[in-house]
Amino acid sequence: MATVSGKVSMSNRDYRQRWTNLPKKLKSRNHRIQALYSRTKVDHVVSRGYAANTTIAGIDAVVCGHTAIQTPVIQGNMAWIETGVFCTGKLTVIGASEL
Repeated sequence: MATVSGKVSMSNRDYRQRWTNLPKKLKSRNHRIQALYSRTKVDHVVSRGYAANTTIAGIDAVVCGHTAIQTPVIQGNMAWIETGVFCTGKLTVIGASEL
């Protein structure tokens, strides 16, 4: 979606490819599974404090959820904001200007 801060998208998990390649890549079952279930980057952010390749080309920001973490993390042009409202009661909202 277009925002005052540029193009921002939301993702169920995390994404590793150039954003403009997404429609083509989603035709592949393996890429659909990765887009829906990959936790590689968020796992590295939580366990190591950083993740490689957190800047996705072709988009200004990607907001990821579905994997609960204690506090929101912004790295590169990716933001993980799922803080587990379903079990913690802690809801995280982020404005486009914060990305």
